Amino acid sequence: MADQFNTQNQSIVKGIPLRSKFVFELFKHQQLHPFYRNTVQNSITGKQYLIAHNFADDPKALTYLVSDIPSYLILANSDSHKQFKSKKVKQYPGFLIDLKNTSSADTYINSKLSRRNIKRIQKNHDALISNHNCSFRAIIGHISKEECNSLMDTLSEYLKNRFNEKRIRNRYLGTWNTYREEIFEKINKGSASLFVITDRKKPICITLNYHLEDVLFSELEGHHPAFGKYSLGDISMKYHLDWCTRNNVQLMDLSIGKTAFKLKWCNHQYDFCSHVHYRKNNLFAQAKSQCLSLILNLKQRLRNSGVAGGIINLDRILFILKGQNK
Repeated sequence: MADQFNTQNQSIVKGIPLRSKFVFELFKHQQLHPFYRNTVQNSITGKQYLIAHNFADDPKALTYLVSDIPSYLILANSDSHKQFKSKKVKQYPGFLIDLKNTSSADTYINSKLSRRNIKRIQKNHDALISNHNCSFRAIIGHISKEECNSLMDTLSEYLKNRFNEKRIRNRYLGTWNTYREEIFEKINKGSASLFVITDRKKPICITLNYHLEDVLFSELEGHHPAFGKYSLGDISMKYHLDWCTRNNVQLMDLSIGKTAFKLKWCNHQYDFCSHVHYRKNNLFAQAKSQCLSLILNLKQRLRNSGVAGGIINLDRILFILKGQNK
């Protein structure tokens, strides 16, 4: 459900990323940039997470750019980086579902959705169950390599079909084999899951999620195109809410990207921001940090005005240049 992130494009010096995407390091890898203390505070649930640092620091680095930091997570700079100053740049909005005071999926649905929406979802759900032999599974903690590969291959096919129809490049698919290997390990560790709706054991809706204690971070979802009339996204969300409320998950984060689906389901909007860290006594670092901040602010103004991501859509351009997702 989250919009596309390109986690591969990182500037590397001696194996140390000078640019990193915080939200993916945290939820996908459960690791943290060494610039920060290894405790992260969740301001919504009050939970504190102890997170390992993901790589060694670079004593020669002049600047670090850490992007995609959710505003509801509170960070503190490590004591070893007192020679650095930081600039904070507000970026795009993020969306989540706060379930900490919710006892059941029905309680949340009745409080958030209109009667018309609730009736439509129930009607689609009943029709799906009536016309097909459907069931729901949440796969977390154990999966065989064969089943994981099969489900991930099916998910990739659904994503290809969807994005080829939209004529938009999907950046996940370019490194799908590596991605698939990581997911197998993470599901068996309990830090990732696949939520699957099946029709006679054939997957028709697959969602990939990451788990960090009381937070579920929803990353990707794909549907069988023949089942589009049932609005499987809404039905899948209903199953997600039921699972979360029964398993003490207090936040369901749908991440970056303002869509009608997120506006319908989410009850909390937050901001992503970027941190530009630079050596305060180095003129080159100061100048570079200023340039980075200006570029980030310009990009966000272009997004807000509908130019970036609207009139100019990089993934649409890449689709035209490179052809269909493969």
